[in-house]
Amino acid sequence: SLIMGIIITLGKTVFGIFSGYAFSNFKFKGSSLLFAALFVTLFMPAEMIMIVPLFQIMQSFHWVNTYWALTIPFLASATTTFLMRQHFMTVPKELEDAAKIDGAGPMRFLFEILVPLSKSTIGGIAMINFVYAWNLYLWPLVVTNSNNMATAQIGLKMLTNVESTSNWGVIMAGTLMVLAPTLILFFAVQKLFVRGIITTGLKE
Repeated sequence: SLIMGIIITLGKTVFGIFSGYAFSNFKFKGSSLLFAALFVTLFMPAEMIMIVPLFQIMQSFHWVNTYWALTIPFLASATTTFLMRQHFMTVPKELEDAAKIDGAGPMRFLFEILVPLSKSTIGGIAMINFVYAWNLYLWPLVVTNSNNMATAQIGLKMLTNVESTSNWGVIMAGTLMVLAPTLILFFAVQKLFVRGIITTGLKE
């Protein structure tokens, strides 16, 4: 779960920054249509696109029961792209104009100006993405078939199925162990997370 959470969080955050920057700062043919299509996917239940077609794709690649299947389908996120686009659009256009006058190209403007200005927002989004990845249950259950690849959520569910009896002391201990990483991470970046949410809300 930790490996999967870290990989998915990094992937979603990096791809979200690049795609959000592309949609907010570049005008290209079909950009509005592409963003509209991306926005529509936010209303589609994940289970509708996950269970059958995505599993068949993973099976055709022989990725079932591997880290590839657990992480690759979640490396890009429409939600992260949307949030980063909305945030980047709140940055004054004069900053980009000044950067161009100073000879900074698009990538230099992104890494040296936009990203440093967006640390709190990126931190908040990364926190949300990690919690989402850590709590994944349905997809790992579908795409894994061995205990070695089972995630923490699957392991927690397995505690309730031993010999058709429930040892609630063990279950509660397992629940606390599964909950602990997200709580520790939240308290470690609490100020950054809260500041990101507040700042995003004010700018929107």
